[in-house]
Amino acid sequence: MAAFAAAGTTVLATDQSPETAAAWADTGQHAASLAAVQRPDICAPDVLSERVQFRAVDMTALPVDLGVFDLVWSSCCFEHLGSPEAGCDFVLAAMEHVRPGGVAVHTTEFDTTRWRRCRETGSVAAGDYVAFYRARDLRRLVRRLRAVGHDVTANWRVSNDHPMERRIGTFPYDDGPQMRLDMAGRRVTSFGLCITRR
Repeated sequence: MAAFAAAGTTVLATDQSPETAAAWADTGQHAASLAAVQRPDICAPDVLSERVQFRAVDMTALPVDLGVFDLVWSSCCFEHLGSPEAGCDFVLAAMEHVRPGGVAVHTTEFDTTRWRRCRETGSVAAGDYVAFYRARDLRRLVRRLRAVGHDVTANWRVSNDHPMERRIGTFPYDDGPQMRLDMAGRRVTSFGLCITRR
């Protein structure tokens, strides 16, 4: 948020309410107010407070008065909504808040292994639920987006060319750079969708 504000963008930052944050709040991965997105080394606090507003939002029931934006961005969020379908439903619902010609960018967990079904673990109530989407799950989402007229860009190639891409981080994960993790027995990396509303 701070980088966008420093570049002159007006931002609405969101996160779930503190009452539902559970473990996310305990691990420093939850924002309860504007103070949580302050990065003084990137954007002066007075500039950030002028350009960024904060609102608690339930991603499974987006408010109709949320607004319409040039850019909607979620970073590794929609895999935590309680089911693989709930995450995909959010991505589609979020397009209602993108102006025609605007863009939505979403990143998520990407299971590079070949399993029969999408792996789910944890619970929403505990704050540790995650769905590890496979290529087939994400391709189904892309088809849904295209069926309602949106343009979608995604890079399906998972490279192993660089040594960093061949390193698999294991629990407990260290702070070093990692592009692949062993999570619940799956080889997981990041995946991004770029969606243009038509």
